[in-house]
Amino acid sequence: MAMGFAPTETAADANLIWARWDPFEKNHETERMQKAHEQLKRLTHHQLVNQVPGLGFLVVKSELAKMSSNIRAIPRTFQLPEEHAAWQQFISSEAGKGMEWVRKNAAHRGVQIIPDPAAPQLQELQGVLVQQLVRPHLIGGRSWDVGVYVAITQLEPLMAYVFTGSVLLRFCSKPYQRDITPDTDISTYVVTGLDDFTPGPQVVAMQPHYDDAYAGTTMGSSMSLAALRGQLGSAGVNMTKWWLDVQATIVQVLQEAVPKMEAHRSYYYPAARANFFTMLRFDFMLGEQGDSHLLEVNHSPGLHRRDIDLTQQLLSRKLVHDLISLKGLGPEGRHNQFTNPTLTPLKYHMDSLCLGEPDCGSNCSEGKDCLKPQCKLCKKCKSLWQVVMLTNVQAEHQHAHAFMRVHPPHKALAQHLDDAGVDWQAYFDSEQRPDSALVKMWLDKKCEQDFRWC
Repeated sequence: MAMGFAPTETAADANLIWARWDPFEKNHETERMQKAHEQLKRLTHHQLVNQVPGLGFLVVKSELAKMSSNIRAIPRTFQLPEEHAAWQQFISSEAGKGMEWVRKNAAHRGVQIIPDPAAPQLQELQGVLVQQLVRPHLIGGRSWDVGVYVAITQLEPLMAYVFTGSVLLRFCSKPYQRDITPDTDISTYVVTGLDDFTPGPQVVAMQPHYDDAYAGTTMGSSMSLAALRGQLGSAGVNMTKWWLDVQATIVQVLQEAVPKMEAHRSYYYPAARANFFTMLRFDFMLGEQGDSHLLEVNHSPGLHRRDIDLTQQLLSRKLVHDLISLKGLGPEGRHNQFTNPTLTPLKYHMDSLCLGEPDCGSNCSEGKDCLKPQCKLCKKCKSLWQVVMLTNVQAEHQHAHAFMRVHPPHKALAQHLDDAGVDWQAYFDSEQRPDSALVKMWLDKKCEQDFRWC
């Protein structure tokens, strides 16, 4: 309501379809949700949906497990019983020797120490993951994790943003015990649920940093990122590297999962190229050696809860506000065009999509010349879809607020990925993903002309 929207009875009349759960499930219990599901196949160009098809390739733990050997930040993971032999071979190798392991439910919560990896009964476990135990960096004697909010605004070209306003910082409800055994209280080394954790402002070691971050305000735990930066910085952690490590992991995971999601989208919803967006939460842990580890990706970031404290509610509202704004919606955004289309040329003039390339004036006529690499950014060589696509990218840049682009990677992140030896640029192969390649090329040129795009 505060963003200028009013509820409607039918999805067909909606400019924005906002679903808490997966709207792509065919067998919904209510007739209203069944009708909404059918409407997803008939979306018009201006209708947006706050979910994306194929999220299982990203949020299901067994899918992340498949990435664990390729992405360093994901603790090494094997699926049982299918990969039991491979796991046993790994733990007997030099790389896996001496590693400690936990078992996790593939579906949702549940973590347990594995005292004997060679126990024969492990081979019979169904739907279980075994994962390397990460020894945590402690703050005030407690283990902790941090949830980073990530918005995906389009699948192809893949556009993704990290929320820089704050994070969800959670501490274990009990102090960490170095000697973990199967009998150790799980609350000492794992945040076990939505309610069983200690908020940052209640941890004594964090309080001075919260006081500095929001002195004289009522923002409280919504300032968790600033407080965490202060605390880790005082402990000697390189916060610039840590934040870039987090972003780099997000890029790697998205580049592996999103092509499968886009294939799913194009098969079931071929006409809806720019209708879907979503926000996820990537949960990270900092290891005692200073390495960042991705624990899981959450489909539902938990912003809907009514029992959280006021400061967390403020963060939730800010997140939703900025997410809607990022998509060009809200009072200043795109949905005003539905009633006042004359705003469009004022906000997104075609000239701003053109970069003044020297070859465009004389060496790039329409037709075959548009196949030349130096002509791809010329106005005359862009299709209608490419104009829409770049207009959307420009709108997101204008309305990002506290969201920062991580894909295509910004300049500092691109350098960090290169320094880490990550082959991230292969994703922008123009033969496989021409739209992503064009957007990256366009953003690189915009960065050369205006540092605000970098």
